[in-house]
Parts: sequence; structure tokens; C-alpha cells
Amino acid sequence: MRLLVFAHRAEAQTFLKQANYKSLESKNFPIYKNEDSYLLICGEGIFNALESTTAALSKFEDIRVVLNFGIAGALDEQSELDSIVEIRTCYAILNDVVEFKSFSSTANTKLDCITSSSRALDRDKAIKLSPFANIVDRELWAIAKSSSNFSVDFRSFKLISDEPYKQESSESICEVVKDKAEYYSDKLYKKYLSLIDHPIVETKYLVEDYKDLYFTISQYRSYSTLLTQLLTKYDSEKSILKLVELDKVLSLDLLPKQRTSVLLEKLRELLTPFNSKLQAQLATVLSPLHEARIKTTLSKNLEADQFKISATIQNEVELKKIARALTNLDYQSYKSLMRGNVDV
Repeated sequence: MRLLVFAHRAEAQTFLKQANYKSLESKNFPIYKNEDSYLLICGEGIFNALESTTAALSKFEDIRVVLNFGIAGALDEQSELDSIVEIRTCYAILNDVVEFKSFSSTANTKLDCITSSSRALDRDKAIKLSPFANIVDRELWAIAKSSSNFSVDFRSFKLISDEPYKQESSESICEVVKDKAEYYSDKLYKKYLSLIDHPIVETKYLVEDYKDLYFTISQYRSYSTLLTQLLTKYDSEKSILKLVELDKVLSLDLLPKQRTSVLLEKLRELLTPFNSKLQAQLATVLSPLHEARIKTTLSKNLEADQFKISATIQNEVELKKIARALTNLDYQSYKSLMRGNVDV
């Protein structure tokens, strides 16, 4: 079994969505398991990483290799922004004191990483660290130390998210990294699949040539599935994109990923126009509940009339608002729609 270690859940989000991980009971750290690996969210910093990785290796004796994935900062020009690099040797610096002990992986690379007890977000900090390594992170040395203690091999793959050696100040780096977390996780997941000989086989689609769109792994697979289904009814991808008015989607004042979501929704509408019409009319009928922040859950595949509702009541004003919403719901119209009386 492998142990995949991430500092933050955001870095692991694509792994958790795509690889069928199930949560395991743990009091101290989030850990998951699928058929061939464990996945640990170790937390940020040297001590969190050391404690949680040690606990995981102590508890699960079938772990044979530790794989660390995450983002890191470049300390020199040897690693490019947005690239994924494998680490050769890791060092550590705690409170401006460099640890004597270092740990080396089996990687055939020349790039080293120094794990810092404090964040390295600007040029001044990068200059102090660059004599020791090419890359800086917050956890790897601790993960490597724990692996060494249990005589387990480790490998580490870092996505270069920022370049502290070029930064005059640290104000913007954290926000940029946060905003791109899903993109980073997608890239790391693709790297992982290539390591275990299960690369994603991606057909080249016309839509990939549009820079105003961005597909996550989930969105790409949804697009592939929808397009395959639509091609049984239409001649080509080009004709389908014309039918859903791709040019209008590209002109929307949205982020690239949001435009992709709009495109996918239009493709679903083209594939199942009746269901799309039904969903739109149901949303209108149930709008009094939604406006009162009442969550509605319809039956699976819309196979039954009933639906579930849930809401949070914090005061009497909210209670009265929910009561009015329930009173204003046109339940007969809802039942009529569910029984097929859709205005198409």
C-alpha cells in the first residue's frame, strides 16, 4: 500500500473526488483509504506533518512507500513556475537554525528542498534559504524523517506555485495559491496517475483550443461523456458547439472555469431538453422555498412526487419567513409537473 501525504485538503481535492477514497476513523488527523493506498492530510508545518505521518505509519503496517504531493516555492531559476518537480534531498530550518540531519529519496534529479518552520514568501527570506536548496516548503522534511524512522521509502513531487526569490512583498502569494487550488490538485493528480501507470487518456477535442475555457478533470470527463452521447444525434463536435452557441458562452463575464460550467449545462440541455425544461419549471415553482433558504431535495431521477426540505432557524424572524414560504408554495403545480404536465 502507498501512503499519499498532503498538507492541505485543497491540494488533495481531486484525488478524493476521483479515486474512490473512503474516510477512516481517526481522532487526530484526516485519513482516507481506497483499494491501493491511504491518503493523509497532515496539516501545515513541520510538527503537524511529523506527528500525523508518524501516527499513520504506526497504525497501518502495510504501507510500503510514502508519496508526498503539494505546492512549493522556487528559490532559484532551476524550477519553472507551474511545473511539477521531484525532490532529491530535503533539509530543514527551524527558527533560523538549520537541522544537521537531511533525508534523500531515490529520485534521479538534482533539485533539493528545504522545509522551513516559517513561511518563505518574499525575496529576503528566499535569499537566506537559497544556499541550501532550490525549493522551499513547510512539511517534506518531517514526512521524510518519519518515513526514515519506519524504514519506508519516500518520494516527493512539488508543484511550483510561486517564486519567492522574485517577490518584493508577500501580500499576494497566499491569495493566488488559494484561488488556484483546484487547478493545482488536478495537475498533481495527473502526475500521480502517470506514476502508477494509469495516465488519463484524453482525446483531443476542439473545445480545448479555447483559452477562455478551463476544464478541471471532472469537467473534462463530463464534457467527454456528454459529447459522446450527443454525437449519436449530431454530426460533429463543431456542429454541437455551434448549436449551444459557444461564442456567446466565451463572451460571458465569468472566470474560465465558470464558462466551462455554463457550456456543460448547455450541452445537458441539448441532450435532454425535456429534463432541462422540467428542472427549470420545478425551480420556478419551488422558488419561494429557495428564497427563504430552505434546501429542497427531490427524489432520485424524479421518480416520486415527494421531496425533502431542511432549513436552519436562528431566530423568530427566520421562523416566520420559512412559514410564509411554505404557505406560498403552490404544491398542486409541483405535483402537476412531477406527473408530466410540463409546458414544453
